Amino acid sequence: MLENTDLISFGKLRVSYGSTGIEPAPYFTKTLSIIPNFTDGFTNGLSSPYLGQTLFGRNSRLGNPNLKAERVNGFEVGADIRLLDNRFRLDVSYYDQVTKDNLIFRQVPLSAGAQDIYGNFAEVSNKGLELELGFDILTKGKVQWTSSLNWSKNNNEVLNIEGPGEEDIVTTVETGFGGVSAVATKGQPIGVFQGSTWVRDDNNNLIIGANGLPSIGPDAILGNPTPDWFGGWRNNFTFFNDLSLSFLWDVRIGGDIYNGTKARLNRYGATKETEDRERMYIIEGVKADGTPNDIEITPVQYFGSYLGDNGGATEQIIEKDINIVRLRDVSLSYKFSDLNSNVFKNIVLSVRARNLALFHNYSGIDPETSLTGAGSLINGHDYFNNPGTRSYIFEVKVGF
Repeated sequence: MLENTDLISFGKLRVSYGSTGIEPAPYFTKTLSIIPNFTDGFTNGLSSPYLGQTLFGRNSRLGNPNLKAERVNGFEVGADIRLLDNRFRLDVSYYDQVTKDNLIFRQVPLSAGAQDIYGNFAEVSNKGLELELGFDILTKGKVQWTSSLNWSKNNNEVLNIEGPGEEDIVTTVETGFGGVSAVATKGQPIGVFQGSTWVRDDNNNLIIGANGLPSIGPDAILGNPTPDWFGGWRNNFTFFNDLSLSFLWDVRIGGDIYNGTKARLNRYGATKETEDRERMYIIEGVKADGTPNDIEITPVQYFGSYLGDNGGATEQIIEKDINIVRLRDVSLSYKFSDLNSNVFKNIVLSVRARNLALFHNYSGIDPETSLTGAGSLINGHDYFNNPGTRSYIFEVKVGF
């Protein structure tokens, strides 16, 4: 249909529907015995064997003989359009998926002799949009330049969670650290932060107790660590057909982080803010009778129990709306092709570097981090995490 047009070089519209099964993790159908251990995070802890005795205990995670596979049902619509002899390329996709019998850990009453159980307890929706735009800016001559932009956004929502005796429950997806948990609850994305809050009046003023510190309120949803959207910008340059340069800017906008590192360092008096420690402090707020707070507290109370993690509310430790721009990778290579050799056709020398630059509005070191690691279901937990590393790679390729 496009044979007689000079504008559109290629066009494709696509619609697809799929249903996929995801099997449960192994060894969760029975309650197994485990080797007990105790650790406080600062020492090697206690473990079996202890004093020459081999020990076994009952797992705190109940087995579930009724496990079955998750089922992901979804459809996708999209378009692939190329213009002006393929110099401009647009790929757009929209998807809508529902995961039934989602496998999560759900808390059980402590009277059951355990903490949680693994099972098909949730129904989750994922809807999103993905865009990719490519340009061949310079295609002829001694300098060639291609550029591509990508953008994506995913909306995740828990549609339902099954719970014993409760219609809408909050269950911990994975335990974090320091009083904050990543939870699943109806109407929220999976992995949102839950923790304690400050008590406030109708005008959003902190209510200060007789000890000069804000009063602790009930647990609530405090934030979402998932970014609002992701983006990237890739550029490829070729000079004189032999020298090539490529780099990628990676962008993540939005998302919240639990900065447990800063809270603990405030408590220890090891942050820049705690340098001003030779005076008394008054926390802005109102007392129980509604009058402005005038109760003085020590720097230990202010930085430890208010701005630190020594009994303060978890909401104080959550940093909101974190934006990241990272120079993800840079690659430079040179191809030697005129070798006058009967053995070698070409030799390519390359140097690549990753994580060369990072710009963000986070008070910590690296906002793209998580205490629980790459295999975790949650992110946004910062508690003395190692920052991202910068790497350099030198490479030689020989063509015969």
